[in-house]
Amino acid sequence: MFSEVLNIAIQSAQRNNRKFAVLFIDLDHFKVINDTLGHEAGDKLLREMGTRIRDTVRTSDVVARLSGDEFVVLVQEVGESDQVETVAHKILSTVIEPMVINGQECQVSASVGISMYPADAQTEQSLMKNADIAMYHAKEAGKNTFKFYSRDTCVQSLRQSP
Repeated sequence: MFSEVLNIAIQSAQRNNRKFAVLFIDLDHFKVINDTLGHEAGDKLLREMGTRIRDTVRTSDVVARLSGDEFVVLVQEVGESDQVETVAHKILSTVIEPMVINGQECQVSASVGISMYPADAQTEQSLMKNADIAMYHAKEAGKNTFKFYSRDTCVQSLRQSP
């Protein structure tokens, strides 16, 4: 379903000469919660994180859970990247707030990768791939942060790979 919504956003942005962003969110340390408290606790945490993320963005934006501990957000109609930075900061702040599951206080953080339309990509697949690449750069930078996709960073990473 998110794929369909993203494709519609691309078509609309092309027609109206608008920008939007795709944020790829991966929860840091989720596996620890799942392994220590069990899958039921992990499921509760995922539902809570989905609700928190949804409540953080505008009603016109779209939040979806992709798989496991990965979420994606379509931030529609943005002017400049600083607007997207504000959204990313809000998401990081809301995700890291502790929650109680089965009487146990739990806390996770998130790594967020951001891909901008049309600057970074013009297709659904490329936008998602670039946001995912940026998310891995956020994890490499120490987690609990966000990174924008950058062709330069991507090329540099490819050169450093064995």
